[in-house]
Amino acid sequence: INIVNNDSSNSDPISEKSLDSLIKNNTNTLIYISTKWCFPCKKMEPTIDRLITDNSPLKVIKIDLDANIYAQERFDVKSLPALVLYENNSVVWRKNGIIAYDDLINFF
Repeated sequence: INIVNNDSSNSDPISEKSLDSLIKNNTNTLIYISTKWCFPCKKMEPTIDRLITDNSPLKVIKIDLDANIYAQERFDVKSLPALVLYENNSVVWRKNGIIAYDDLINFF
């Protein structure tokens, strides 16, 4: 897991309990689900890193699907990358696939 920093490695497993706690304790949380082998995810990574740098009030959690397989069902991942935005502990937006930075920031 990778939380609000510029390190692009995100292959560490995270328990669902820890994830629930992170979502609950932050007003705005973006879950970014990807894998190391996913080409669209690699293309999206600089956008997510820029978002982390530019949007300090937003908590970004990077989840590697291979290390956290439960995330596929929990977040209804149909394709990668997948993004899920929580506001006040509720899902308010989701997207599967690549999205441009300018389009992405319109949701925050």
